Amino acid sequence: MKEKKQVPQESLGVYGQDRDGNPTITYTRILKHPVDKVWQAITDPRHRAAWFPELTLEPRVGAQAVVDFSHGECPPSEDNPADVAVCTVTVFDPPHRLEYSGPDEHHRFELTPAGDGCKLVFRSTLPGIDVFDDETGTIHSRYSVACGWHDKLDMMGWSLDGSPFEEEGYAGPRKRRLYMAYLKQEK
Repeated sequence: MKEKKQVPQESLGVYGQDRDGNPTITYTRILKHPVDKVWQAITDPRHRAAWFPELTLEPRVGAQAVVDFSHGECPPSEDNPADVAVCTVTVFDPPHRLEYSGPDEHHRFELTPAGDGCKLVFRSTLPGIDVFDDETGTIHSRYSVACGWHDKLDMMGWSLDGSPFEEEGYAGPRKRRLYMAYLKQEK
Protein backbone atom coordinates (compact mmCIF):
# COMPACT_ATOMS: atom_id res chain seq x y z
CA MET A 1 0.00 0.00 0.00
CA LYS A 2 1.35 3.42 -0.98
CA GLU A 3 2.02 5.70 1.99
CA LYS A 4 0.31 9.10 1.81
CA LYS A 5 2.59 12.10 2.10
CA GLN A 6 1.72 14.26 5.07
CA VAL A 7 1.71 18.05 4.83
CA PRO A 8 4.23 19.40 7.38
CA GLN A 9 2.34 21.42 10.00
CA GLU A 10 4.94 24.19 9.92
CA SER A 11 4.35 24.76 6.20
CA LEU A 12 0.65 25.51 6.72
CA GLY A 13 -0.24 29.17 6.79
CA VAL A 14 -1.39 30.98 9.90
CA TYR A 15 -4.88 32.48 9.89
CA GLY A 16 -5.35 36.02 11.14
CA GLN A 17 -7.07 39.31 10.35
CA ASP A 18 -5.95 42.54 8.77
CA ARG A 19 -6.54 45.91 10.46
CA ASP A 20 -10.01 46.07 8.89
CA GLY A 21 -11.01 42.68 10.30
CA ASN A 22 -10.77 40.79 6.98
CA PRO A 23 -9.57 37.17 7.25
CA THR A 24 -5.95 36.61 6.16
CA ILE A 25 -3.43 33.83 5.85
CA THR A 26 0.30 34.33 6.33
CA TYR A 27 3.04 31.97 5.15
CA THR A 28 6.66 32.13 6.25
CA ARG A 29 9.15 30.26 4.11
CA ILE A 30 12.93 30.06 4.47
CA LEU A 31 14.35 29.71 0.97
CA LYS A 32 17.90 28.61 0.08
CA HIS A 33 18.30 31.48 -2.35
CA PRO A 34 19.40 35.11 -1.96
CA VAL A 35 16.82 37.88 -1.72
CA ASP A 36 17.61 39.16 -5.25
CA LYS A 37 16.94 35.76 -6.83
CA VAL A 38 13.63 35.31 -4.99
CA TRP A 39 12.62 38.90 -5.85
CA GLN A 40 13.28 38.08 -9.50
CA ALA A 41 11.12 34.94 -9.22
CA ILE A 42 8.26 37.09 -7.91
CA THR A 43 8.54 40.17 -10.14
CA ASP A 44 10.15 39.08 -13.43
CA PRO A 45 7.51 37.54 -15.73
CA ARG A 46 10.06 35.17 -17.30
CA HIS A 47 10.81 33.65 -13.89
CA ARG A 48 7.28 33.98 -12.47
CA ALA A 49 5.86 32.05 -15.45
CA ALA A 50 7.19 28.80 -13.95
CA TRP A 51 5.05 29.06 -10.83
CA PHE A 52 2.47 31.86 -11.20
CA PRO A 53 1.76 32.55 -14.89
CA GLU A 54 -1.71 33.87 -14.00
CA LEU A 55 -0.20 37.11 -12.61
CA THR A 56 0.84 40.01 -14.82
CA LEU A 57 2.03 43.24 -13.30
CA GLU A 58 3.95 46.34 -14.17
CA PRO A 59 6.67 46.87 -11.56
CA ARG A 60 5.73 50.27 -10.17
CA VAL A 61 3.35 51.76 -7.61
CA GLY A 62 -0.02 52.61 -9.14
CA ALA A 63 0.31 50.11 -11.99
CA GLN A 64 -2.13 47.26 -12.60
CA ALA A 65 -1.58 43.75 -11.30
CA VAL A 66 -3.97 41.30 -12.96
CA VAL A 67 -4.56 37.78 -11.67
CA ASP A 68 -6.30 35.82 -14.43
CA PHE A 69 -7.59 32.31 -13.74
CA SER A 70 -10.05 32.43 -16.68
CA HIS A 71 -7.83 30.13 -18.79
CA GLY A 72 -8.12 32.41 -21.79
CA GLU A 73 -11.89 32.85 -21.64
CA CYS A 74 -12.42 36.45 -22.66
CA PRO A 75 -14.33 38.04 -21.14
CA PRO A 76 -14.33 35.84 -18.05
CA SER A 77 -17.44 33.85 -17.33
CA GLU A 78 -20.32 35.95 -16.01
CA ASP A 79 -20.98 33.07 -13.62
CA ASN A 80 -17.53 33.47 -12.10
CA PRO A 81 -16.19 37.01 -12.51
CA ALA A 82 -13.74 36.27 -9.67
CA ASP A 83 -11.66 34.39 -12.26
CA VAL A 84 -10.02 37.73 -13.10
CA ALA A 85 -8.95 40.15 -10.38
CA VAL A 86 -7.75 43.57 -11.47
CA CYS A 87 -5.58 44.95 -8.70
CA THR A 88 -3.28 47.93 -8.19
CA VAL A 89 0.36 47.74 -7.11
CA THR A 90 0.39 49.61 -3.78
CA VAL A 91 3.98 48.94 -2.66
CA PHE A 92 6.96 48.26 -4.90
CA ASP A 93 10.19 48.34 -2.87
CA PRO A 94 12.85 46.26 -4.67
CA PRO A 95 14.06 43.77 -3.62
CA HIS A 96 12.13 43.58 -0.38
CA ARG A 97 8.42 44.21 -0.69
CA LEU A 98 5.63 43.93 -3.24
CA GLU A 99 1.96 44.52 -2.42
CA TYR A 100 -1.06 44.68 -4.65
CA SER A 101 -4.73 45.15 -3.81
CA GLY A 102 -8.07 44.73 -5.52
CA PRO A 103 -11.69 45.19 -4.43
CA ASP A 104 -11.74 42.00 -2.34
CA GLU A 105 -8.09 41.09 -1.94
CA HIS A 106 -4.69 42.23 -0.77
CA HIS A 107 -1.42 40.34 -1.27
CA ARG A 108 1.99 41.08 0.24
CA PHE A 109 5.38 39.49 -0.50
CA GLU A 110 8.11 40.52 1.93
CA LEU A 111 11.73 39.35 1.66
CA THR A 112 14.54 39.64 4.21
CA PRO A 113 17.99 38.02 4.29
CA ALA A 114 18.22 34.83 6.38
CA GLY A 115 21.66 33.24 6.55
CA ASP A 116 22.73 32.25 3.04
CA GLY A 117 19.15 32.51 1.79
CA CYS A 118 16.11 34.59 2.52
CA LYS A 119 12.92 34.61 4.51
CA LEU A 120 9.71 35.09 2.54
CA VAL A 121 6.64 36.25 4.42
CA PHE A 122 3.57 36.18 2.20
CA ARG A 123 0.16 37.38 3.37
CA SER A 124 -3.14 37.29 1.52
CA THR A 125 -6.70 38.17 2.38
CA LEU A 126 -9.15 35.27 2.29
CA PRO A 127 -12.77 35.15 1.15
CA GLY A 128 -15.25 35.89 3.91
CA ILE A 129 -17.90 33.65 2.32
CA ASP A 130 -17.80 30.34 0.46
CA VAL A 131 -18.92 30.22 -3.19
CA PHE A 132 -19.50 27.03 -5.23
CA ASP A 133 -18.43 27.20 -8.89
CA ASP A 134 -20.77 24.94 -10.92
CA GLU A 135 -18.54 25.08 -14.01
CA THR A 136 -15.37 23.77 -12.35
CA GLY A 137 -17.06 21.93 -9.48
CA THR A 138 -14.86 23.78 -7.00
CA ILE A 139 -15.54 25.74 -3.86
CA HIS A 140 -13.99 29.18 -3.49
CA SER A 141 -13.42 29.28 0.25
CA ARG A 142 -10.73 30.24 2.71
CA TYR A 143 -9.52 26.64 2.51
CA SER A 144 -9.30 26.57 -1.28
CA VAL A 145 -7.53 29.94 -1.39
CA ALA A 146 -5.16 28.85 1.41
CA CYS A 147 -4.22 25.61 -0.34
CA GLY A 148 -3.94 27.45 -3.68
CA TRP A 149 -1.41 29.92 -2.27
CA HIS A 150 0.36 27.13 -0.40
CA ASP A 151 0.75 25.25 -3.69
CA LYS A 152 1.90 28.39 -5.56
CA LEU A 153 4.58 29.07 -2.94
CA ASP A 154 5.69 25.42 -3.07
CA MET A 155 5.96 25.68 -6.86
CA MET A 156 8.02 28.87 -6.55
CA GLY A 157 10.41 27.08 -4.18
CA TRP A 158 10.68 24.07 -6.48
CA SER A 159 11.27 26.35 -9.46
CA LEU A 160 14.05 28.20 -7.61
CA ASP A 161 15.60 24.87 -6.58
CA GLY A 162 15.43 23.52 -10.14
CA SER A 163 13.22 20.64 -8.95
CA PRO A 164 10.70 19.18 -11.41
CA PHE A 165 7.00 19.72 -10.71
CA GLU A 166 3.70 19.86 -12.54
CA GLU A 167 0.85 22.34 -12.32
CA GLU A 168 -2.06 20.04 -11.54
CA GLY A 169 -5.02 22.39 -11.74
CA TYR A 170 -7.75 22.82 -9.17
CA ALA A 171 -8.21 19.26 -7.95
CA GLY A 172 -5.00 17.26 -8.30
CA PRO A 173 -3.72 14.99 -5.53
CA ARG A 174 -1.37 17.64 -4.10
CA LYS A 175 -4.22 20.15 -3.78
CA ARG A 176 -6.58 17.56 -2.26
CA ARG A 177 -3.93 16.68 0.33
CA LEU A 178 -3.43 20.38 1.15
CA TYR A 179 -7.18 21.03 1.31
CA MET A 180 -7.62 18.22 3.84
CA ALA A 181 -4.68 19.53 5.90
CA TYR A 182 -6.30 22.97 6.10
CA LEU A 183 -9.66 21.46 7.08
CA LYS A 184 -7.98 19.39 9.82
CA GLN A 185 -6.12 22.46 11.06
CA GLU A 186 -9.49 23.93 12.10
CA LYS A 187 -10.27 21.06 14.51
